[in-house]
Amino acid sequence: METNFDKLLEEELPKIKDLATKEGNLSLALEQLYGLEKQTRATESFSHTSIICKEIVKLCFECNEWSQLQECLILLSKKRNQSKTVIQHIVQEAMQLLDKTPDHETKMGLIDTLRSITEGKVYVEVERARITRVLCEIKEKEGELRTASKLLQELQVETFGQMEKREKVDFLLEQMRLCIALGDWTKCVVISRKITSKTLADESIMDLKIRYYELLSEYYSHKRAYLNNCRCYLEIFQTESVQKDKELWTKALANIVIYTVLTPYGVEQVDLSHRVFKEKKLKDLPIKELLEIFLTEVLMDWKTITTKFNELVSHPIFAKDEGKEGQTWKDFHSRVVEHNIRVIEKYYSLITLKRLAGLLELDVDTAERYLAELVSSKTVYAKIDRITGTVNFEKKLLPYETMDEWGNKTKNLFGLVESTCQLIQKEYQKSSTRKREKN
Repeated sequence: METNFDKLLEEELPKIKDLATKEGNLSLALEQLYGLEKQTRATESFSHTSIICKEIVKLCFECNEWSQLQECLILLSKKRNQSKTVIQHIVQEAMQLLDKTPDHETKMGLIDTLRSITEGKVYVEVERARITRVLCEIKEKEGELRTASKLLQELQVETFGQMEKREKVDFLLEQMRLCIALGDWTKCVVISRKITSKTLADESIMDLKIRYYELLSEYYSHKRAYLNNCRCYLEIFQTESVQKDKELWTKALANIVIYTVLTPYGVEQVDLSHRVFKEKKLKDLPIKELLEIFLTEVLMDWKTITTKFNELVSHPIFAKDEGKEGQTWKDFHSRVVEHNIRVIEKYYSLITLKRLAGLLELDVDTAERYLAELVSSKTVYAKIDRITGTVNFEKKLLPYETMDEWGNKTKNLFGLVESTCQLIQKEYQKSSTRKREKN
């Protein structure tokens, strides 16, 4: 039967095509094709059914009958015992015509038809996802951003077994981008968790990895989670493709330094600062000096810092947040003040609030507020005496702490005594050896 259909189609299809294109009788051509389609479908010759159905789609296109095309697609998909493969093939064939539609209205009509055919059918879920993405792009261009985001989020592409990994990740990133554009930060972070680090380790999707961490960084910027921002750009910096492009790694490394400086003081921030400072490529960047200043135990003058690193204001991290008027710049000033308080704590045991405010270049109330915040976070130890207007940085040890300290000092002392005795004994032995050699 297969051979008979091969011969039949070889003879009949050219005649039917001429009937539609040359004689202009599309309805008669379609009637004959429907007859052939019924025969092949009844005998379950689905490969030939697919050929005929695709020919129906092509003829409608060649005759510029777009409304007829939509009707044919719906009719073919609803035929009794129609093969899933046939439906998949006609949808794929029609998808190729989306960019060839004569006007916007026709294109939207074809998209709606294809979406209605593919709705609820697992075997065409990938095709439905691609059609929906085209629709989302149209809606976004028309300014219907919320509609576009809603349509795209309806697709659970992470569960699609037939979709390739690269395409899945690309769809998820597009969902993240639309959520960020709408300011829907909660959904953005939920979607981001669908992409694992194991997936991003694939070398074939390094460009998507960079895009992922850039989008995630926007979320962390909104939350002012600067440490996480820094980790995002570390991932970007360590990507092989970025390492090969000086412009890209320079940009990533500069962002790493700035976000490291913006991160509140803590164990992770200190560890990260030293790791970044050891990076060999950092020596080529002028911004290295900013990180170096923060790692030293020296008071930082705010006016000097802002003058020396004036170009920071125009950096995208600060510029997108209104420069000197934005919260990011204020956070940068806070990190400078907090650094100065930590330095003062190391060199002063007792200081007046007025003197402290003078060293910090702040008024007394603001200086007291910054100090109180650091004390609350246990970054520094201090007691403020408002009556006398003094700050005591000297921590009073508990009895057991005093004993521990005394024990450690005694242990160190005995260690030094023992080492000294050994060195003296060694010198005696050398002296005795030299005397015996002379004699």
